[in-house]
Amino acid sequence: MKVVHLITALDVGGAQRALCRIVPRMSGRFESHVISMLGGGPMAEELASAGIPVVSLDMQPGYATPSALWRCIQELRTLEPDVLQTWMYHADLLGLVAGTVARVPRIVWNIRAADMDLTRYRRLSSLTRRLCGWMSASPAAIVVNSQAGRRAHQTLGFHPREWVLIPNGIDPEEFRPWLADGAAVREELGCAETTIVIGLVARFDPMKGHDTFLRAAARLAQTHEDVHFVCIGEGATPDNPPFAQLVTREAPGVRLTCLGPRKDVNRLLSGVDVATCSSVSEGFPNVVLEYMACGVPSVVSDVGDAAAIVGPAGMVVPAGSPERLADAWRQVIELGQMGRRALGQAARARVLERFTLDKVILQYEALYTRLVAESAN
Repeated sequence: MKVVHLITALDVGGAQRALCRIVPRMSGRFESHVISMLGGGPMAEELASAGIPVVSLDMQPGYATPSALWRCIQELRTLEPDVLQTWMYHADLLGLVAGTVARVPRIVWNIRAADMDLTRYRRLSSLTRRLCGWMSASPAAIVVNSQAGRRAHQTLGFHPREWVLIPNGIDPEEFRPWLADGAAVREELGCAETTIVIGLVARFDPMKGHDTFLRAAARLAQTHEDVHFVCIGEGATPDNPPFAQLVTREAPGVRLTCLGPRKDVNRLLSGVDVATCSSVSEGFPNVVLEYMACGVPSVVSDVGDAAAIVGPAGMVVPAGSPERLADAWRQVIELGQMGRRALGQAARARVLERFTLDKVILQYEALYTRLVAESAN
């Protein structure tokens, strides 16, 4: 069975990580190809190194050109997929048009967001989502990775033939406790063994709540002197003027290390005592699974399915509340080292029970197999 995956871009993001984790590990019964609307990106290199053919339409952000649409149609006509799986709004819309013209027999959308505030983005994004809502009965099915995403899009008027819930998953061998590396990571950060390290792994984006994280950091620093904060992710660096200005405004004097994008996040988490998801909007945040699989206790915003993911193995606070976030950090700190370790172990056990990558891949394979079988009968 041939499956083509069309995605908006292959830079670093939750949907891109999910695609890169799922596609190379699918059964040999499936031949996979990836088309990216925008050019390049680190995830494109990762897919190519795994032997997955990747084609770029080389579109520019914010510009939908007839030539890109035509090239997408031509690629689909050449590949003749059994299933076209699209990822995120822009690819959903382009894939529906191109796939229909190319006569792809089965088109499946993949929606990764929940209550996303698109006023923070280009107007084209809002228009694209509105168009997707109008056309949502056209694809064979719509995959959502969260219950929150399904509820939000039903409210927006999405009315598909079928909703299919497939949560995100993680490889528990890739993301696992790296206890032996903890001392080396702390040395890299310039932290003593007794220092409490609080981390945020997120690209610098309006939805990720860096402002909330930094305001909470400033509050906690007033009562806890021996605390060090770490930001990991694209754009979270001192040489990014908007981020640097935010740090100066919201957290002056706070002990903060900004590492930018890193490929060794799993190892870096071994030096973190408390991990954070401060987002103001999410569907199913991949990073929370990464924290949990690495055995790090986490404090997460109550967005998307985050509360359902962590369950009793983490702490949940209202989104956009630095006061509540700082209070939750204090509570986790007061658990002591043994209490934090026990909470982290419970988090990893929850991942092994519910959110392994193998289980997620089986669900995608079952969906594609069923759709092909139903249309053949």
